[in-house]
Amino acid sequence: MAIPVIDIFAGPGGLGEGFSSVIRRNKRVFDIRLSIEMDENAHKTLELRSFFRKFPIGDVPSEYYGIMRETNIIKQLMRRGVMANINQVLDYEMASNIAKDFGLDTRPQAREAQKEAWCATLGVVPEKEVDRKIKAELKGRKDWVLIGGPPCQAYSLVGRSRRQWKDDLDKTDVRVHLYKEYLRIIAAHSPAVFVMENVKGLLSSRVDGNKIFDLIKRDLQDPSIVFPESKHTYKIYSLITSPTGFDKNGQPVYNTDSDYLIRSEEYGVPQKRHRVILLGIREDISVIPDILKKPGKSVSLTEVIGDLPKIRSGINRSFERSEKVNGKKRRIYRNEIDSDKNWLKLINSFRKEIISWNGFAKDYSAAGITTPFKGIGSEFVKCKTPSVKNPLYKWYFDPKVKGAANHESRS
Repeated sequence: MAIPVIDIFAGPGGLGEGFSSVIRRNKRVFDIRLSIEMDENAHKTLELRSFFRKFPIGDVPSEYYGIMRETNIIKQLMRRGVMANINQVLDYEMASNIAKDFGLDTRPQAREAQKEAWCATLGVVPEKEVDRKIKAELKGRKDWVLIGGPPCQAYSLVGRSRRQWKDDLDKTDVRVHLYKEYLRIIAAHSPAVFVMENVKGLLSSRVDGNKIFDLIKRDLQDPSIVFPESKHTYKIYSLITSPTGFDKNGQPVYNTDSDYLIRSEEYGVPQKRHRVILLGIREDISVIPDILKKPGKSVSLTEVIGDLPKIRSGINRSFERSEKVNGKKRRIYRNEIDSDKNWLKLINSFRKEIISWNGFAKDYSAAGITTPFKGIGSEFVKCKTPSVKNPLYKWYFDPKVKGAANHESRS
């Protein structure tokens, strides 16, 4: 049987996608049983991907691809609504007729996906309700995995810079302590394994002079420090560094906190995303995990997305002039009509200005910039992608998609 996974602070489901991609004998090794996320838009993605996973690999129905290929947002939402909710509000005959008009079936898998993806705010929704849902999905299983990343804005280097904090965080910021919601679930439900992810800034964050990372690691090792009802302790491992040994309590020992920091570009990901990831294993499980292996070569962004249809940026306004208002400098803009023709005029005027700057002696006037064929793109752009040469081809390729979804630029 597939190993149950509970995903909290799920976002749009990145960690869950990773677990769901592990396939053995053409079946998923892990089964996302419940994902909890407060953001409505991220929750919509969780729900749609949950529907996708409710079917055997390679046997996802046309409804899913109909939603993926729908370029009109309103119609996309209508398709989702018909697919999931129609039997709850209409009699079956009427539901069937409407579903037929949309080219849909009403399927129980859609309602299962709604049940799995829960739009809720941990720390606000009652703990009893959270516990009830987790127990209902685990059905007594002890061999399950908890995954998730408590909100990271409070720890992020960018966020701290904006708030003009250096090391010490604002202890009144509720996000500083939301990891305790993660810890409480560990204490109450004793997962066999947990994976907790957060930003690089966690390693340098402090509250009242104490390192947040040390406090979090201590609590995760022994949740009973905060929640006395906890029945288990956990060994906390790095995913990229082997321990130098074990202390008297059996905890793996590492030389530095940065041993927990994964630099994604070193592991085949075309992005410099640096994340702290802690792997917790329950003390009654005698396993020392392997570490991630670095591939022979890095993967560039161009290799992965370079074959997507070229699109232009959107435009909404242009700088016109500056003027002083009440002694303060104010920038004045004019609104622009977003069209291929106007974009071409503006972009080539910028280009001409750059060429005129000192150091650009050559005459480039003959080679103007042209407008990409696909304009600003669309919710779905029909095309052949990814290329078989794409290093992540096996991850991205689905012959039924027949294009690129969400391939649209911003202004």
